[in-house]
Amino acid sequence: MTILEKFLSGAPDQIRQASCEVMRLNNKQELNTLAKNLHSIKKAVKNTDLGGGFLPNNVYLDFALKKIRYAKKSNACMCELYPDMVFFNPSEEESAGHILITEQDPAPEPWTNTFLCRCRACGNLFHVEQGESHYTWYQWTKIKQLP
Repeated sequence: MTILEKFLSGAPDQIRQASCEVMRLNNKQELNTLAKNLHSIKKAVKNTDLGGGFLPNNVYLDFALKKIRYAKKSNACMCELYPDMVFFNPSEEESAGHILITEQDPAPEPWTNTFLCRCRACGNLFHVEQGESHYTWYQWTKIKQLP
């Protein structure tokens, strides 16, 4: 099932899965295909409750729609959206080939680290703070763009 089909399915579990796939997606062509169908997607997911505990799972859907709109309107790098979502794990982004972790400084407390990350596509640098409450979160702060 494609990402578009998952969004249009009306099934909350499929919509959440599609949202998470978009979160990780950096392929402009695929994002632009979704953007061409944005009206249908928004109509299909309107008023969908994706559940969730401490944090509503709709945060994934909201971010996915934002990313699709961003891809449609901007030619800027997708890394510009890192500060807008607390679930971008630097290690996973590095494994996916999106960034390079240039420094990691583990803090003395469990589940806290800081990272310096460079976007492989555009060279943007980010300071990333990892924290833990009811879930592990990451706060991305853009510090500069390299030439």
